[in-house]
Amino acid sequence: MAAPPPVPLLLAAPGGPWGGPRLFPRALAALRGAPAPVHVVAVFGPRGSGKSFLLDQLAGPGGAFPSSPGLWLRCRPHPTQPGHALVLLDAGGFPVPGDEDDDVEDPWFLQLLVLQLLLASVFVYSSGAVAEPQEELERLTYVQALPCRLRLLEEEEDEEDEGALLRTVLPPFVWSLRGAAVPPEDEAVLEAEGHELRAALGTPPGLEAPVTRRVLTLFPEHKLFRLEAGSTGGLPRLCAHLLSCGPKTGLSGERVGGAYLAALAERAAEALHGAEPLRVARLCQEAEAAALQQDEAEDVARLWRGEEVAQPDAADAWWSGADTKWGDNGDAVTEKELADAWNGDTVSQRDVNGWQGDTVTEEDIANAWYGDAATQRDVNAWHGDAVKEEDEDINAWHGDAAPPHDAVAWLDGASPWQDNASLAAGDTPEAVPQPQGSPMGAPLCLVRNEAGGRLVLSRRALEVLRGIGQPVVVVAIAGPYRTGKSFLMNRLAQRRTGFPLGHTVQAQTKGIWMWCLPHPRRANTTLVLLDTEGLGDPNKGDSRNDAWIFTLALLLSSTLVYNSLGTIDQQALENLGVVTALTERVRVRAGDSRDAAAADFVRFFPGFVWAVRDFVLELSQDGQRITEDEYLENALRLQPGSSRVVQEQNELRRCLRDFFPERKCFVMLPPAKPQAMKQLEELDEGQLCPGFLRQADAFCRHVWDKAPVKALPGRQAVTGSMLASLAERYVAAIASSGVLCLESAVMALATAENTAAVAAAVAEYKQRMERELKLPTASQEVLGDVHRRCERRALALFMARVFADKEQRYQGQLMHELEAAKEEFCRRNEAASAERCRAVLRELWQDVEQRLDRGEYAVPGGSRRFQERLGELMEEYHRRPGKGVKAAAALEEFLREREVLARALCAADQQLSERERERVASEALAAAAASAVAEATKAFEARQEEQQRSFKEHQRQLEERLWREQWAMLEEQERIIEHKLQEQRALLQEGFKEEAEKLRKQIEKLREEKEEIKKPSWRRRALDGLGIVADIFLPGLARVAVSGALRLIRRVL
Repeated sequence: MAAPPPVPLLLAAPGGPWGGPRLFPRALAALRGAPAPVHVVAVFGPRGSGKSFLLDQLAGPGGAFPSSPGLWLRCRPHPTQPGHALVLLDAGGFPVPGDEDDDVEDPWFLQLLVLQLLLASVFVYSSGAVAEPQEELERLTYVQALPCRLRLLEEEEDEEDEGALLRTVLPPFVWSLRGAAVPPEDEAVLEAEGHELRAALGTPPGLEAPVTRRVLTLFPEHKLFRLEAGSTGGLPRLCAHLLSCGPKTGLSGERVGGAYLAALAERAAEALHGAEPLRVARLCQEAEAAALQQDEAEDVARLWRGEEVAQPDAADAWWSGADTKWGDNGDAVTEKELADAWNGDTVSQRDVNGWQGDTVTEEDIANAWYGDAATQRDVNAWHGDAVKEEDEDINAWHGDAAPPHDAVAWLDGASPWQDNASLAAGDTPEAVPQPQGSPMGAPLCLVRNEAGGRLVLSRRALEVLRGIGQPVVVVAIAGPYRTGKSFLMNRLAQRRTGFPLGHTVQAQTKGIWMWCLPHPRRANTTLVLLDTEGLGDPNKGDSRNDAWIFTLALLLSSTLVYNSLGTIDQQALENLGVVTALTERVRVRAGDSRDAAAADFVRFFPGFVWAVRDFVLELSQDGQRITEDEYLENALRLQPGSSRVVQEQNELRRCLRDFFPERKCFVMLPPAKPQAMKQLEELDEGQLCPGFLRQADAFCRHVWDKAPVKALPGRQAVTGSMLASLAERYVAAIASSGVLCLESAVMALATAENTAAVAAAVAEYKQRMERELKLPTASQEVLGDVHRRCERRALALFMARVFADKEQRYQGQLMHELEAAKEEFCRRNEAASAERCRAVLRELWQDVEQRLDRGEYAVPGGSRRFQERLGELMEEYHRRPGKGVKAAAALEEFLREREVLARALCAADQQLSERERERVASEALAAAAASAVAEATKAFEARQEEQQRSFKEHQRQLEERLWREQWAMLEEQERIIEHKLQEQRALLQEGFKEEAEKLRKQIEKLREEKEEIKKPSWRRRALDGLGIVADIFLPGLARVAVSGALRLIRRVL
């Protein structure tokens, strides 16, 4: 964790992909470092309303917020709540009717509002005094679009129901109204009403106030604070209120940290590029899962480095506020200082500009950002201008200088895969020695060719992959030998050397080589580069080996780069003939026909990029300039004719179009002059062809920005360990049968991963219980509260990893193991309580025992005195704290052990009648027994409630996962349908009506499948399966509650 920067950072600006917001990595990194709990104050309003000034008062010393377009962020320790973080979000002021040269309907401001609402724990609408108060509120017209832009759940609700649902996730609404002075009595009434907006409005708003009605409907709380010009009366109260608001929480009600907020911002920005509503529940769940994965990754990284997890450092102390105060002198800002600033007496011109809504200079912005100077790129970005390609480089994305070439590793120091054992032959290239102390400082051989064409996986490479728990972006390159594949992959790795190059006709790369690096664009993601043996090497002799190497690279990658020389002509296409053989070597399901397998390949195959090297022709056709992508699509057009040769040529084109719906093309000049090609590794950037550098940089940016995380059908992200398992299963299938069944490999992987997910979740639960549980607990309810928190965390961890668990087999196993673990903690709690109680009773009994030894109770009336002393002992026992859940049972056991003594004393006491002897002897024991029964009954009922809550939590998280899976399946189905429709249109334009008709039938079938996916029956079956599992593992009365809950769920579905 790093200390937050002392100045505001630009978090979002216009100009992102497809019209959405563009996020800036430096601000995301600062946000990601904020620990939980975090308070997020977001301010939105028209220009000149004093938004930035208000946030400057909350932020305290440091760089002031600039009055510039975009969404600005500042992080700092919370000034009034130690250990909490405070995040301030300032949005550029929106225009109002009458502003010149401004589009009031600009969608950017709605995007800003949505981002702020999703991130904020309290939302402030800041307005000026231009119009009447009611008119000022009505200027917030963007809130009217929120029910159409935000949806809590996946299914559609009517507007009124959706507004009610959104109230559960939107932050409190605070209206900061800067205006003329108001009568003191009116301000006193507002103060007495707790600054409630409804009280200030008086009568409910009518149809003439649609914005006010919408605000009251959507937001859970509504406050109004008047800030009078020339007075400080309102500002301190407003600041105190904002700082007293609760921290940001997730859907489950748990407090979240900056990692969750950064992940939520990334997902919201991606979703805002289209017109579809944002599904808030899904975004929040994905953000929770991403934050959880980041926590795990950071812990794993610390463990590999030999550090202790979760140790406080200087940054933690800074965040906790140990060495920082709000004001320069350690005190809060005084009302006098606020009044001076409000009136402009002591503020800088920058603050005045911010208050008046004027734009600060570029120099001011630069100073705020870096403390001294900024590049033209940053200025452009801050002002919402497009960034030129020549201004963009990898350093800008990180916000600072790029790391030196040696700093490859994402883990420092020794690692489990850096052993001192001698390497197997071919594991390490002689041309690229392995650096010490840096995992994957150079590539490793992943798949080796051995005698007879047998493919063998490298143990060391698999160990590297198994050590990567992050999602992986896998980029593989294939193509004819000696075409510069390795040189291009080194550029993707941002290295001059790495994958070995050669300057002779002999092929250098054998098998498949792997290089794992931190992704240059995405946090918590690993970039896996696969460089493959060249196709068509005359020294190889067996072309079947080419086909299997190509097939493995294709199936392991999320983006496949095909590298060739010259042009895309018929010869270049024929070199890709291995694609047509895929239907013979690969099946989606066992028993599929070739045609059925080919129709489903699109669900498993990667994106396709064709890199045409040493391209020196002009991109034009029929006298018109064409793009690189158009060049590729023209080459893939089906050729007219019915001869065998034409049909074979069209079969290859058809396969490329059918298997790879996402296609991209890049053409590149030769990297250097012919005489310099022998020393490519030794050439500086300035010695390479400028045209090649531009084209290669465009290629690299595309791969870094667009290549997706490797995913299984249903969008299950693949981690490094999962990729290792897939590689093992694919190579084993090649060796055994020569046919790869993709679904079998995925199901085998699911079995292993789901088993590991159960084990990891149970381990997480036990570790958290050990850490948080203090035995003995005061009651069963206390243990139940700790159990509920730990179970929720463990279940979320499981849900983030599990996939293809159609019968809820693994969730049932988890339910069983968590229940067993909880019962073990209950047993230990009872044992600790019993031991504590026995110790207290032994201590208290010592005085009674001494009196017995002295014979004080062996006299007439002694039994009464014994009973009186026993009563005093019991009263003292009940007063002793910390006895736990077995207090009554331990006391009953104690008295039962001494029942014989009590009866003997009563029998010897001649002052008691026979009836009195029996009553006195058994009175205390009977009362203790009754208390023990009540205690046991209460504990039993508490456990029953825990089981019911446990099932509900399992059901809730399962239902959320089912929603996510359904949404992913529908999106995938829609993507495939759209691809088929595009191909159908292309076939009709090319005159292939029969082929188009075949596609039409496929499209109809896909649409029918989509309608089936929409039906809730599969969710109902999953929930029924969970109910059956619960009947087995949640015994007793909990079954009744489970059955009732399932009936309610079915009615909802």
